[in-house]
This record gives sequence, C-alpha cells and structure tokens, in this order.
Amino acid sequence: MITVDLHELSLKPGYSVLDAGCGSGRDSLAFLKMGYEVTSFDASEEMVRMSTELTREAGGKPTRLMRFEELEDVAQQLGVSIRYETGDFEGGFCVLKSQKVLIVNKKLLPNRKAAVLAIGMHEIGLDAVFIKPVVREFIEDEVARSLRAA
Repeated sequence: MITVDLHELSLKPGYSVLDAGCGSGRDSLAFLKMGYEVTSFDASEEMVRMSTELTREAGGKPTRLMRFEELEDVAQQLGVSIRYETGDFEGGFCVLKSQKVLIVNKKLLPNRKAAVLAIGMHEIGLDAVFIKPVVREFIEDEVARSLRAA
C-alpha cells in the first residue's frame, strides 16, 4: 500500500481536482474533505458505484463511468492525431502541415493527460461528431475548470 500526504501537493483553496481512474473514491473523498471540487471517473462499474457512494455524503458529484481511451476515440472521430511526447510543456492542439494534432506530454499524470485532451478537443470543435454523453460532460467540465483557473 502506498501512502501519500495529500497536503503536500500544495493545492490552493478553491482548486478543482480531476481523479482519473479513481477506484473506490478514497482520494476523491480526501480532496472533498479538504474543500476542493472533485470530478472523478473510472472504467469499472463497481468502482464507480463505490466511489459515488463514498463521496456522496461529502457533497461529491457522481463518479462517471468512462475510460481514458474514450477521449482518444473522440480525437480519432475528429480526424486528429494524438502524439505523446516529452518536454517542458503540458500539451495542446496545433496544426502541423495541415494535419490536426493534439500533443500531450507523456510524463503527465493520467488526470492531466485527460484534461489536455479534453481542452484540445474543445478548441477543435465537437459539434460534428457524436460523443457519448458522459464523455461530452467531462470535456465541458474540464473546459469550465480551465476557464475558472485562468
């Protein structure tokens, strides 16, 4: 078992936290109790149920049933390539020789990778493709979160 002191993360009051692959919701609950707004998702129906139940009393939003790969699937529907690279950046959308590309720092934690993909796809535009409602909500929430942080 790994133990992490969440207070050492230096998050400022009012920050929003994305718990990608949240499992049972233990970390989501800890962040909620520390006063953060938490969005969480997991690929397991059982973990989504457990996380939602665990965080409900602390005012948590329901955990979403979603896989990280679903964000990559949306990019593919948009005709966008995703490149995972290393460097001193988080990532974003660009056009390279007429090819639409989302570049993501592969050293980022999964929650940051998901946020970079969501914001980049929003910049491209999502009106022309069908997106599973839970994935669309996630993208919209990440865009709103980034605007509040700016």
